[in-house]
Amino acid sequence: MKKVLLFVFVFFMFSLNVFADCSYTEQAELLNKAANVKVSYEIKNEVVHFVDMDANVDYFNIIITNLNDDFYATIKDDATNNLKNVAGNSNDGIANYRWDNLDTITNFTIEVFVSKGNCSGQKIKTLYLQTPRYNEYYNREICEELTDFYLCQKYITTNIPTEERFFEQLDSYKSGRINEQGEEIDNRNFFDKTIDFIKDNKWFLLGGLVLITGGIVFVYTKKNKKRRELGL
Repeated sequence: MKKVLLFVFVFFMFSLNVFADCSYTEQAELLNKAANVKVSYEIKNEVVHFVDMDANVDYFNIIITNLNDDFYATIKDDATNNLKNVAGNSNDGIANYRWDNLDTITNFTIEVFVSKGNCSGQKIKTLYLQTPRYNEYYNREICEELTDFYLCQKYITTNIPTEERFFEQLDSYKSGRINEQGEEIDNRNFFDKTIDFIKDNKWFLLGGLVLITGGIVFVYTKKNKKRRELGL
């Protein structure tokens, strides 16, 4: 136990010593600069040459912008848990990271660190990014006329449904029961909505009505009693 406490103490003192020269003014200035560091992605395509054919291949280009000389970043994905250091281009502060795994939805954690000066090595910002997965139903003939529907998009951020569920969703979309994002559409009129609201909340409404009625009766009874006492 004493060794553990000693280790914690030494680590704490070492940390204080490392960042002792990193003033609040410097930290505030770096935080202000790091606020401009952003992350996004774009879908890019390249031609891959095989022995007997050429093929167009997509990939995700992850872009970290405003990563100037003051910072570097680490990027980690939840698919492989690989961690990689990236730095911005010295001319425009842009860092690019290629991601070829199109078969799964992937979440990335990007941590931004100070690269030089008194605050060197200090984490200054954390960013998050999610890339979609390829939709195997994208090339279905039925999707040619339903290009706005989410299950007909080339890349989606939801799990791929079974084929039976896929066609059920398409039928629901074509019949107007769900929208482009697969969310249910409420087609009831005002009267139907009011009736359903009363049905769903009848006990709450009944309880409120009893309380209000009881309050009115109490006030009325009290006023009548006072009038009788005054002989009015």
